[in-house]
Amino acid sequence: MEIWEPALDPRKHFSQDDIQNIRIQYMNQLFFWKKNTADKRLVTDFNLQDDFVNNPA
Repeated sequence: MEIWEPALDPRKHFSQDDIQNIRIQYMNQLFFWKKNTADKRLVTDFNLQDDFVNNPA
């Protein structure tokens, strides 16, 4: 919404395929916002031991 203007038609700039990436970007901005005091170690210290996407346990 940073680029929103009344005369701008967002359908010409974004497709349905962009929605997931936009959601990820907004979540990252909210999570890592300097005023968010939550413990971020779960994300920043995550060490992937196995490839759980291609080889789920």
